[in-house]
Amino acid sequence: MRKIPLSSRLAVLAVLAGLLLASGISPARADRSKSAVGNQASTRRAQLRQSLSSTQTADFQKSLAELSQIDEPGALDLWQTALNNSDSRLRLQAWVRYRAVQAELSRKQFVPQIARIDASSDDILRIAKSAGLEITIWSTTGGQTVAAVPPYLLERLRNQRLNFDVLYDTVADWQRARSRGDADAVAITPAYQQPDRDSSQIRIAVVDLSSRTQAASGYATSFGDREDILMNDGSRIAYLDVFESDGSRASIDSHVAEQYTKRGYTVEGF
Repeated sequence: MRKIPLSSRLAVLAVLAGLLLASGISPARADRSKSAVGNQASTRRAQLRQSLSSTQTADFQKSLAELSQIDEPGALDLWQTALNNSDSRLRLQAWVRYRAVQAELSRKQFVPQIARIDASSDDILRIAKSAGLEITIWSTTGGQTVAAVPPYLLERLRNQRLNFDVLYDTVADWQRARSRGDADAVAITPAYQQPDRDSSQIRIAVVDLSSRTQAASGYATSFGDREDILMNDGSRIAYLDVFESDGSRASIDSHVAEQYTKRGYTVEGF
């Protein structure tokens, strides 16, 4: 992404400040206006929560109708207030309405999409925190961040005029693509899901001694220390195998071939 020179950014800020002043709105006043809107929203939420706790049918039903139209973070918390009303009749009314919106609200708040966002991870985390939403950063490079982001947070990012591309609609979609070997899906695998390249694997190899064949040229017939044999029933042994591997299927298969197959042994389980 092309970076804008500092001088150009300062010039843009100066022009913006001039426009705000010309319209009679100072930057400080604009910040105060944002704060006022936030305070009004908090106040209205508190009032709505109180009405949803009320056993007065008219107040409850009016607030329930308003709640049914709310589609934003925090709506599920308000629904919990309505669903826990002490009046069983009103709780039933709340449940009937809640079933119509539950799936969509839960998806938008809790089911992340995988997106590539034109912003730093710090900026995205700050916006997520202010909205009370969870996010998992997968990687961040050169001003772009790949993350698992709920739809509500993507809406916030759009409102902040941040560009993003949704790569996969769900984590499950990404997992399926990666299992198929899709190059894009593999490329964005988060570091915490990457195999440790220097890790040790610990496996129990169940070796069938009865089907032993001749070892390949250059390979000895023994494959380890007797003290690592855990069980021996005459035709099979259970062998404790500790070896270096990156955890990939190819790496493990290669070890089995070198340690057992080329020595004439058949591994029944590993």
